[in-house]
Formats: sequence, C-alpha cells, structure tokens
Amino acid sequence: MAAAVRAGDGDQRSCRVAGIPVGLSGSAIADSARYVADWLRGKAPAGPRDGFSAPLILRFAVDDLKAYCLEAASAGTAKPSSRQLGDWLWNETATGAALYALRELLLTQDDERLRLIVANFMVPAARMRG
Repeated sequence: MAAAVRAGDGDQRSCRVAGIPVGLSGSAIADSARYVADWLRGKAPAGPRDGFSAPLILRFAVDDLKAYCLEAASAGTAKPSSRQLGDWLWNETATGAALYALRELLLTQDDERLRLIVANFMVPAARMRG
C-alpha cells in the first residue's frame, strides 16, 4: 500500500499549509499509507492520536489516501471527470485494490465499531462489487 501512494522523486509528504499536515488523519501521507498497510497485514495498530480510536484514525487515513491519489491524478493538464477519476482509482490502482481487500478483511472482525466504519466509509456504495 505504501508503494502504491508514494509520490515521485521520493516525496512522501501530505499536503501542507505552513508545514502542518493537512488531512483528517493529521499524518504525513507516507505514515497514513503505512498505518493502512499495517491493518491490511492484520496488525490492527493502535491509533496514533490521543482522543481518537484506531478505527476512526483508519477511516481518516483511508480518506487521506483516496484524496491524495485523486489529487495526484487530476494535477496534470488533462481535466478528467469525477467518474473517470473514480473509475481509475477503484478499477486500475493498487490503492483501490488494497482498499477493497482491506474492507473484506475487516468486515470479518469482532469489533462492531470497526465493522460499521469499514462498511459505511471505506469503499463508496457506488463502487461496491457485486
């Protein structure tokens, strides 16, 4: 997962304003990718921010990764539609494939709060495979 979202030239920073990470997770994009990858490997890491549960930080990290990928895809001179961007992310990237796999894995867990977050926020309903 971390390799799927790494930017070119070794740049692994999240979007920043005045040096502060911007995104729900509050982490650099590489840290978010590692956090999500740990979940995918079955490690279920603790939440890195006080006052936020691990499942909530997972949701935020996933949202940050999706935003990062979509921003990168739309950064050039081409102007893809939102549908084209979604098709690309969910059908053609390692990140999309990893998020589908992570959703399936985590829906089998005993933690009801985790299952609710994963079922409702990880993969958009319109992108669910049948």
